[in-house]
Amino acid sequence: MALATKEPTITTSTPSLSATIRRFEANVAIIETETHETLRWPREFLPQDAAIGSELRLSFSTPKTESEERVRIAKLILNVLLGSSNS
Repeated sequence: MALATKEPTITTSTPSLSATIRRFEANVAIIETETHETLRWPREFLPQDAAIGSELRLSFSTPKTESEERVRIAKLILNVLLGSSNS
């Protein structure tokens, strides 16, 4: 009988904002954020499966914070693979 083990969840620590695609006007998506702000965003920069009603996560990063996040996630993955709980 095998013991069930819970796989660790690796999530991003980058702050983000929830948003929803409300409609498309030509090649622009009209997006409403959870704070009720409206954004006009070029459709070409949305995920390929984005459609009216799609939920999005908006986040911003600098090259430095992006690099730090990649290092953090790489360490988490290594800890999972090596069975370590240290980070």
